Amino acid sequence: RSIGATCAVHLASRHASRIHGLVVDSGLMSIKQLPMVQQFAPMLFGSDMSKWEQLKEPFDTIGKLAAVSCPVLVMHGDKDEIVPLAQAQQCHANCAAQQKKLQVWPGAGHNDVGALYGSKWASEIQELLCQAIAFENAFPAGATIETHSLSSAALNGLKGRVLGPQGERLRVDLGSTHGQKALKPANLRIIEASEDTNEHSCVDKSSPKVVASPEVDEAVAAFPVGVEVEAHSLSSAALNGQRGKSLGPQGERVRVDFPEPHGIKAVRPANLKIVERTGGTSGDGDIRRDAELQP
Repeated sequence: RSIGATCAVHLASRHASRIHGLVVDSGLMSIKQLPMVQQFAPMLFGSDMSKWEQLKEPFDTIGKLAAVSCPVLVMHGDKDEIVPLAQAQQCHANCAAQQKKLQVWPGAGHNDVGALYGSKWASEIQELLCQAIAFENAFPAGATIETHSLSSAALNGLKGRVLGPQGERLRVDLGSTHGQKALKPANLRIIEASEDTNEHSCVDKSSPKVVASPEVDEAVAAFPVGVEVEAHSLSSAALNGQRGKSLGPQGERVRVDFPEPHGIKAVRPANLKIVERTGGTSGDGDIRRDAELQP
């Protein structure tokens, strides 16, 4: 909320594989555009406001929104005297997430939304939480990917970094020669799921495994790299019953490489079963071991 929105957006953009929902409540997007700050600018720079224009935003919150892919709820009072409504509108417009909503509270200021719209505010939060629970992000910002099956042969086999979503595609930085491209998820495979696009990462750089709590480690560790799994009880019916290979952990989920057209998905351990191949000659040689864990 308020200035805390700068921190929330930062986390959602830098830890895209862990953040599944973002609420920007009367949030600050630009320090320079605050009425209070703009009043002081002429005192500092006099008539030469060109120096003021050259100053960069300290946190670049608007710029970081391009890397946010999780469901986003932006809420703001249209009478906010501290952070103008225009900043909420900028936030919503610049956010790259496909699931995003701008909720404007008529007649509300910066600090009285709860008093005027308490139950409606709580209802909006509940809806966002439901979206966050269902959200899956197979290609979070910062992840290292490799391209394949593109019509342009020169782009196949290249490694790059995911910058964020762009509609139904992903913006990928393929280096100085090829630059940034908007590619379909079906033409990408994960090489390393980076937890942080910042140097202060909570990821072991020698391994794609995310440092998590012991409970999360235990659930995800039940599906080691290379084991064959079968998906079940997913909201996407097309994936239920599909078998794939575990590629390792991604936060509290397991990255699974399913056959085309599904590709790589980040799936909760509770929605996976291990399929062990015995190599026998009778039947199809498969024994299914139920490795379900309570969420």
